[in-house]
Amino acid sequence: MAKQKSLTTLKNKADKLFRDYIKLRDHKCQKCEKSNCRLDTAHIISRGVHKVRYDPDNALLLCSDCHMNFAHKRPLEFAVFIYNYLGKEKYYSLIERSHQVIMPKKRQFYIECIDTLLGEIDLIKHLEE
Repeated sequence: MAKQKSLTTLKNKADKLFRDYIKLRDHKCQKCEKSNCRLDTAHIISRGVHKVRYDPDNALLLCSDCHMNFAHKRPLEFAVFIYNYLGKEKYYSLIERSHQVIMPKKRQFYIECIDTLLGEIDLIKHLEE
């Protein structure tokens, strides 16, 4: 019988797949449009809020300069940018989803996220061919 993967291993795999997905989806900094630099997957609502940690609406690709000097150092301007980036409906829906209390068992949560992200990545790669 195969040994079950640890929660840390599952979380790390889901984190990597999520970063890969956002990079494939966005291709460039969503603020300044640079692409030939270090690009970070920036979460809108903290990664600590597991309910939306892997929600595609909760992340965007930012260059490291925009990530640190805009998203983290100018949070009110970043909030306005995100409101315009997502649009009113997605913005408030994301906030609502982040406040949901129901949380599945962690192991199953990560396994489902990994499966979903693998499917999304395959779809994007197929569409880019």
